[in-house]
Amino acid sequence: MDMDESSGMIFKEWPEPQNNLIQCNGMESQITITTIFEESDQSGCYQFKTPGFGGAGYPNAGGGLPHYDCRFLLRFRGSNVFGTLTVPSDTFDFQPVVGVSCKDFLRINNLIPLTGQPNDPDDNAPADTVVNYCGMLTGDKTFNFNKSMLTIRLRGDDTVRHDGAEVIICFP
Repeated sequence: MDMDESSGMIFKEWPEPQNNLIQCNGMESQITITTIFEESDQSGCYQFKTPGFGGAGYPNAGGGLPHYDCRFLLRFRGSNVFGTLTVPSDTFDFQPVVGVSCKDFLRINNLIPLTGQPNDPDDNAPADTVVNYCGMLTGDKTFNFNKSMLTIRLRGDDTVRHDGAEVIICFP
């Protein structure tokens, strides 16, 4: 277990991905990294960090690619596994909006739509079960999920690097 010094939260160790050889390094146009949370893993809190977070930042696209897509597929054993997902604003740092679109972004799929909430000014996604963030956040973002999987997608281009983000996933 790891303790986050800024929040005082204790995080369980992130489960190993199915294939440790696949890396999100900006050198392939699209990859998927799958992590399976066994039923015994579905309690407590976990801290996901984009590659390079707290160091050099998320990678730029390389090898002549204009951009890359890394999809982190989180599979939960059992159907409709309930939990919460939080994107802290104080550790979120992506390339700002360029024109009207995000060139680099963090997208999270399969969330429960929030009803009765005002539109999130930071969210650029067209669907209620997806959030899409870039730049900086105006506040922490917390969502519920009740699915057998979530997808965290990191997209980067070949122009600038920023620190990235952490995502906290908690099970009751």
